[in-house]
Amino acid sequence: GGTGREPVVEGHGLKLRATSSAELRPGQSVTLRIRPEEISVSDGTAAVVNEFEAVARAAQYHGRDFTVQAELPDGATLFVRTPVRPEPGTVMKLSIPVASVRAFAGAAEAAAPAGDSADGGQTVLEPSTLS
Repeated sequence: GGTGREPVVEGHGLKLRATSSAELRPGQSVTLRIRPEEISVSDGTAAVVNEFEAVARAAQYHGRDFTVQAELPDGATLFVRTPVRPEPGTVMKLSIPVASVRAFAGAAEAAAPAGDSADGGQTVLEPSTLS
């Protein structure tokens, strides 16, 4: 696993490499914050560090793209922006750059950057654990 400022975090049926502004330790409980526009629908042909699957549950049109409510392996919800509306029940192969998965020590309230609302349009995944 990774430690320090590029930890490997496990939770919600996912194992993701993340970034952190603080030094984190293996076994430490963390919260992940992920912005929907940072997640890409992958075609599965390129080697990607953070690639995973989620099931599309609902999609809402927002002008030029759709915000998709996707279900992770453990049932947690992740929000994704895509240019194409997936049908409910579609298994989506997703990827996210390491720099876009932000790990914070502790609970979501403590992880919210100053001036940011509790959700800030971001998906908050807690608890997750460093491996």
